[in-house]
Amino acid sequence: MPSPVQYFVVSGKSGFLHFRSISNKLKKVVSIRVEMCINLPSAAPTNIY
Repeated sequence: MPSPVQYFVVSGKSGFLHFRSISNKLKKVVSIRVEMCINLPSAAPTNIY
């Protein structure tokens, strides 16, 4: 039976990897939203006129 310390280390590693994948997804979503916000104002005047 593994000791609590070993269990904590293993769960900590898996949690860290899971957190990294989530943060990478969030970065992609945020960067896409930022690009959309930057592109919309520059594209809007050409559509209006």
